[in-house]
Amino acid sequence: MSTELHVVLTRWRWGEARPLVEAEACMRRRLTKSGDRELPLHLALAAPSTNAPPDDVVLKLLTAFPAASSCADCNGNLPLHLALRCRKPLPVLKRIAAEYPPALRARNTAGDLPLHLAVQRLDEQQERCPFETLAWLVDNNPQACSSVDSAQELPLHAAVRAGATPPTVDLLVRQCSAACRESDRHGDWPLHSAVRARAGLEVVELLLAAEAHAINVQCSRGQLPLHVGIVSRAAMGVLVALFAAHPSAVRQRDRAGDLPLHLAMEHGPLELVERLLLAYPESVAEPNHAGVPPIRWADQMRAAQAAQAAQAAGGEEEAAPPVSRCAGVDAAQLLELLEVTAATNRAILQHHESHHTLPGLSLPPFLSLSLPL
Repeated sequence: MSTELHVVLTRWRWGEARPLVEAEACMRRRLTKSGDRELPLHLALAAPSTNAPPDDVVLKLLTAFPAASSCADCNGNLPLHLALRCRKPLPVLKRIAAEYPPALRARNTAGDLPLHLAVQRLDEQQERCPFETLAWLVDNNPQACSSVDSAQELPLHAAVRAGATPPTVDLLVRQCSAACRESDRHGDWPLHSAVRARAGLEVVELLLAAEAHAINVQCSRGQLPLHVGIVSRAAMGVLVALFAAHPSAVRQRDRAGDLPLHLAMEHGPLELVERLLLAYPESVAEPNHAGVPPIRWADQMRAAQAAQAAQAAGGEEEAAPPVSRCAGVDAAQLLELLEVTAATNRAILQHHESHHTLPGLSLPPFLSLSLPL
């Protein structure tokens, strides 16, 4: 049977709830509805984060009935779990945990620990769960860093995928460095996840320092971190760091047979295309599993862009056949870069041939290609 306090809390009328909390007997009465059993503290903390209960209301409810901190709701959530979900500040979390310290190590019915709920709610600005809250949870239950959540993932996986800041990543790595060698449910190591989430250079360097072998590991899509970074359009500084850590990655293909150059021609930037060409110039003629080399692809891209420009200008030029990928760089600039690269390499090799400084060296077929301009 519900009381007036229960009704007010379920409707999020926090102003009306304050005087009602003084009726201590209501704190011990559970609301029974459709088989669910909730205490007033549960009802308040279960409110959506957009209409979360004021801190003073939560503390009044806790003061009136401290034993509520050890009671779980119908989903096995203790008040500490619920408080983390609705982004309560650290002083409130500490007050709840002080009434029932085992809550810091308790899982809900889904299998999530308080630390799991905290890292699942990270965002790029860290507004949902500040670093101080994460550090407090880790200090009170370090083993949580090596425990999987309801999705069978470690806290480090969820944190880097949510865009955790360098201090957060450093904290989790120091507590459980083995997590850097574990795959998440998508088959990604933390380095893959961080690059896919377009993490900053400092986070990527932290993960590389913790597990250098991660740079050589392919994810479930057959992609190395460099491939993942190109597809995800990571910052140029991150791409340079990944390339420097594994230079031979420019010669490795993903499951579609794409080299990094194939992917860079879709996603750019042009500076990356130039670096890849300098590192592996022969790649312009290397076909992927669909039989398309980057040089033919670039020409298709140029034709498609020219057709689009003509249509935009009101011309009557027939549209080119659709290209299987969208260009991430300007096709004309790209083709110019390919031609310059090829011409430079031809000149170098011909110079060595004419001076016999490289005896027996024949001109690679790629350098004799007629590149369209």
